[in-house]
Amino acid sequence: MDIDALRVPTLHEVVTQHAARNPNGNAIRFEGAVLSYAALDRLANRLANTLRREGLGLNDRLVFIGRNSDALPVIALAANKIGAVPVPLNWRLAKAEVVALIKDAEARIIFVEPEFEEMVADLVAPAQGSMRIVSARSLFAADNKLDHHDTLADPVTDPLGIAVQIYTSGTTGMPKGVMLTHRGLLGINALRADHLPWDTWSENDVTLVSAPIGHVGAYGMLVRALFFGGAAIIQEIFDADQVLDAIERHGVSKIALVPTAIKILVEHPRADKVDYRRIDTIIYGASPITQSLLRQAIDVFQCRFAQSYGMSETSGPVVALSPEDHEPPENPRLISAGRALPGTIVRILDASGNEVALGDVGEICVRSIANMAGYWKNAEATAAAFAENGFLRTGDAGYMDADGYVYVSSRVKDMIISGAENIYPIEVENAIASHPDVGEVAVIGVPDDYWGRR
Repeated sequence: MDIDALRVPTLHEVVTQHAARNPNGNAIRFEGAVLSYAALDRLANRLANTLRREGLGLNDRLVFIGRNSDALPVIALAANKIGAVPVPLNWRLAKAEVVALIKDAEARIIFVEPEFEEMVADLVAPAQGSMRIVSARSLFAADNKLDHHDTLADPVTDPLGIAVQIYTSGTTGMPKGVMLTHRGLLGINALRADHLPWDTWSENDVTLVSAPIGHVGAYGMLVRALFFGGAAIIQEIFDADQVLDAIERHGVSKIALVPTAIKILVEHPRADKVDYRRIDTIIYGASPITQSLLRQAIDVFQCRFAQSYGMSETSGPVVALSPEDHEPPENPRLISAGRALPGTIVRILDASGNEVALGDVGEICVRSIANMAGYWKNAEATAAAFAENGFLRTGDAGYMDADGYVYVSSRVKDMIISGAENIYPIEVENAIASHPDVGEVAVIGVPDDYWGRR
């Protein structure tokens, strides 16, 4: 497979193509409102023209802060059309963290949902006019003041341009801005469509985005739907009742869920009353799943299951465990993360960068079309993230068997995953230690039936 020769378009090029071919096809559904592909492309063009008129362009950062909404795909596409970079932030962060990330991104504009306006209101004055705040809801107002031209001249179409900047969880220092290119973000999708029969998408598919879009997993599912011309139902937050409603009423066919969300759904009082026949595949990942929960979920949903493994730095999944590997239920490979996806090579390396023997534990390292371009304004961390020959260090310890299945043992660093959220003990320790009555503190992770770990 000649990956270097693969032609990968930009995200907004794909959406424009869908708008021309299937203008009335549903692209985004949010709280009863629907954006067709034609409407989505027109609105993104109007915003892009407005941003360009105001002097924004190549590599300018546009931050979005708020719960999930239909504003984000419009902002992201408009930014990409002029070569700017959308930066969706995780709304679950504390104010101090959000403010620090906005400053780190050197944001020119902050698009904010109403409930977060107070959080960022005091940022504009010290910026002395170099930054301004825009209501994300205003984009949909009848008097939105956007440029009236619904086409855009000379959109930027560089596949190596930065499509999105996703911030990692912090460790002992500042979270890092992961820069993902259009080629990286979309290339895996193109290759999966050609080489994985179980992962074929079409314009008839509907996915659900309910995890915070500041996470690469949720952003990636939104991108996948738009890439294939399907529909994405965006929900503000994960709510079990709303998820079950969407499955019943809107024909959700492809859905990505973390194990905690799966557990909440299968234990919901309505779980055995919902018609799941439209669901084709459930993809799970981001944290370990127990075999008992997986078997329970398969019994409830009666659909194909696939596991994915990846990280922000790899544009999301680069390793997957196929539905075929989920049968029979006692298949020993169910405890693995799966095998490398097309366009990806996985190696298990020791501390010196040498490949270890099959079955031996080392650091899982990945070379992929989906690997990040680097960390924003952090050349030192970027260099440290890569081993020789372009292999990205994941920070996960694991091993590989003779058939290429990857087994994750633990984090190389001391991280706790709770409900698919990354929690670093040092952050909690620092917060507790800031209390004047605390002399010493240590934080560890322990098993939890609900969150996985706590």
